[in-house]
Formats: sequence, structure tokens, C-alpha cells
Amino acid sequence: MVTLLSIVGHIAFFAFLIGMIRPQLVIWWGRRSRRDVLVLYLSLFIASAAGAKLFADSSHDEGQEYLAQLQKEAAEARKERGEAVAPPASVVSAEATPSAASEKTFAPGNAKQQWGMMNITAGSQMGLDTLSQELGRFEEVKVTRYNPAIIKAYYFREADITVYLNVGQHVISHWRLGRASE
Repeated sequence: MVTLLSIVGHIAFFAFLIGMIRPQLVIWWGRRSRRDVLVLYLSLFIASAAGAKLFADSSHDEGQEYLAQLQKEAAEARKERGEAVAPPASVVSAEATPSAASEKTFAPGNAKQQWGMMNITAGSQMGLDTLSQELGRFEEVKVTRYNPAIIKAYYFREADITVYLNVGQHVISHWRLGRASE
């Protein structure tokens, strides 16, 4: 992945090479010696390379562990408030596609929830008829976070999924596990 630091490092390296031949092409102020080019651009190149290495070493796994911990704490808080808690799910990376999701992501034995997680995507045009055929009976949930004239929420008890529909555009806005109103 190309980062800003690596771009700066490449520019500094090429400016260093050019400056060793013609210092006035890369230093526009003050003295224009090869020594100044060496100090300025080589230090910029080394600093950007070190910064890029530092950022590259940051662990992606630590972020995933932290996200899993936050999800666990949120589930415990919902339990304390007496709200419905979605079954524990493994953390799926942002690069994963629905077809790449593992079987462990779904509640054990809940084929309807699995169908919902694999097939319901934002922007798809699925009506309540199709959703109720696949996910079972639904009940409308009062929406608190969005404009209720535009976004309608429907909770499918058998699949334990809440689906949000944009009634103005006739598309699915998003979905959440469990009974949710926001």
C-alpha cells in the first residue's frame, strides 16, 4: 500500500539524485551547494522511510482484538439493560466479502440469519415479500435515529435481524443483528 510517507520518500530520493548534479534545481533559497542538498533531502528521505516503517509495523491484529473487546462490552451492557443481545460473532475484516464470511460468523443452526447476512446488502432492491419469504414473519420497529418517513425498520424474529428499508428509494439501507431501532 502506497502511503503519503512513501511518496515523500520517493520524491526526496529523486530530488537528492538531481540535486547532486544540479543543486539549484532542488534548492530555491539560500546557499545551493551539494552538501546542503545532501543534508536536506537525505534527512527527509531517511525520516520518511523510518516513519513508513513505523506505520507498517503497527499490528492489524491488535485493532481486531480491540474491536472484539468493544463488541463484547457492548453486548454485556445490553444484557444489563435487558435488551436483546445478538449471538456472539467473530470479527470479520473489512476486506471480507459476504461469500468469504466463515460459518462461525452466524448463530449456530440459524439458516435464516445466515441467508440474511449473506444476501442482504445496502442498496439492493428487495421488498418485504422477498424478505419475509426468506427470513420469516416480521414486525415494524419504531426508528429513533433516522427520519421515520424515509427509513422503516423491520425486525425478523426467526432470523434475529433488523432490516432498514429506504421507502423513498425502495432499497435496503442497512441491517443489524438483533432487534435494533437505531
